[in-house]
Amino acid sequence: MKTLLDVRDLTFTYPGQERPALDGVSFTMGEGAFVLLCGASGSGKTSLLRLLKRETAPVGTVSGEVRLLGQPVQDLSPRDSARLVGLVRQDPEDQIVTDRVWHELAFGLENLGTPPAEIRRRTAEMASFFGIGSWYRRGTDQLSGGQKQILSLASVMAMGPRLLLLDEPTSQLDPVAARNFLQAIFRVNRELGTAVLISEHRLGGLFEMADQVLVLDRGRKQAFVPPGQMSDAVSGTAMEAALPDTARICGACAAAWGESMNDLPYTIRTGRVWLGKRLGEPGAPGAVPAAIPDAAPAAGAALGEEGARPAIEARGLTFWYPGGRPVLEGLDLRAEKGKIYGLLGGNGAGKTTFLRLVLGLEKPEKGKIQVTGRTLAVPQDPLSLFTEISVEEELAEALVYEKLADEEKVRRIEEMLREMDLMGLRKVHPYDLSGGERQRLALAKVLLLEPEVLLLDEPVKGLDSFFKGRLSGDLRRLAASGMTILLVTHDLAFCARTADRCALLFDGAAVGEADTRTFFRSSRFYTTEASLLVRDWFPDVLTWEEAADHAVRAVSAQENAGESSHE
Repeated sequence: MKTLLDVRDLTFTYPGQERPALDGVSFTMGEGAFVLLCGASGSGKTSLLRLLKRETAPVGTVSGEVRLLGQPVQDLSPRDSARLVGLVRQDPEDQIVTDRVWHELAFGLENLGTPPAEIRRRTAEMASFFGIGSWYRRGTDQLSGGQKQILSLASVMAMGPRLLLLDEPTSQLDPVAARNFLQAIFRVNRELGTAVLISEHRLGGLFEMADQVLVLDRGRKQAFVPPGQMSDAVSGTAMEAALPDTARICGACAAAWGESMNDLPYTIRTGRVWLGKRLGEPGAPGAVPAAIPDAAPAAGAALGEEGARPAIEARGLTFWYPGGRPVLEGLDLRAEKGKIYGLLGGNGAGKTTFLRLVLGLEKPEKGKIQVTGRTLAVPQDPLSLFTEISVEEELAEALVYEKLADEEKVRRIEEMLREMDLMGLRKVHPYDLSGGERQRLALAKVLLLEPEVLLLDEPVKGLDSFFKGRLSGDLRRLAASGMTILLVTHDLAFCARTADRCALLFDGAAVGEADTRTFFRSSRFYTTEASLLVRDWFPDVLTWEEAADHAVRAVSAQENAGESSHE
């Protein structure tokens, strides 16, 4: 296969930093390859992607080589760079520049000086390929988050790039939109032959698409292997936590049963086959008995439970923006004091709007909302909270008006820097942080003010699996201390680990409200990967740890029963 991209000993350091963001990274990609780029937050993924396209290369000290089709990337003309290398960012709002869908599709081609007849043909092709035809003439401000990301992809692909770079493109999409978007990427790779290098934290579904997986760890290449060898390559490292739940479940079982860790399944379909050979078909003679979880996640008080103390209570809430249909209509929601309430739903369902109503930034057209206690929020875009020139000064700014001794302020800041793993970044400008680091800084800044009610809008966007686990534990401890937390997220596994109660926001109302285990167990799509994998054997399981534990214990019980019968 002809080499498309050749990266040799690439090292990059941001101004004022001692430790390089990238340190001697080398790899090659062939024409039409599909490479999955992963690593912990701050490992250098975004820096690497930006250095592969001359227009987005960050300021700093660079050494090593990046060649595209044998030519140094920095020597490409602006026209060739725009034509050969496409980039799709995390937030489609950062990429869409026109007011109409059809104009956005044509924008890049117009800037390349493409003849009008050719522009019409290419935009028609892209609209048909990506299923944009029904909203081709709509305003870009009328699109959902998933549609905006598809439009960003289609606009880049209209220019016919040889290499497509994607920087966590599904981080702001709901599970349905995310899967649709990844399928579009797969089609681009397989049907159009475009090489793909995609950075993601949510790896489930991508392993079956990728040819190779590139793992970065603190700026260094940790592994560059086929997906089937990923488990073995990252075993015992922090990246092990980033593996899809199916691989982690089967890996834990394989280790317990003394089986090979190579070529473990990464998808639910292959994982069910793998487990079926060991557990037997669910309900069939000789199959393992379904085990019952030792303990369910703590459940908050039921809606309307007598004597419960609500920190947030909405009744008959209706709201619409001028000129539009109702975003919320007759919504009832009750979040109890000291509990974590998870609110799920598709892009555009009204989750962020509800948070704005809780904060008093919007007023309902009908209904009432009552909030008890000091209420603060971490917004979806953490940059909106930042006003200072360093991480340390951002945290200090949060405490400026707090009546605390200077020594106490310093103590709290130091403690929060350690808690959020920001100590080594204290002098860095917030805008130079990775997406996950910005998210952690925003959360740290709000938590310093010790709110009684905490609103979180996509708090794990850009966070690696290791820090998600830490954050889940931190939120549980905050709730145990009496803080009420309203959690809006697309990350189903994080919500299942963290929330006491959950609801799905749909058609303007909160539906399916229940304790967390009941909510996910009853859902066919809005549920965890672990539940989808093992629910026919163990219907109450939600997490990969539970699933692996139940499978191992069930097989052990089956073997002990067999030995007893022989006796």
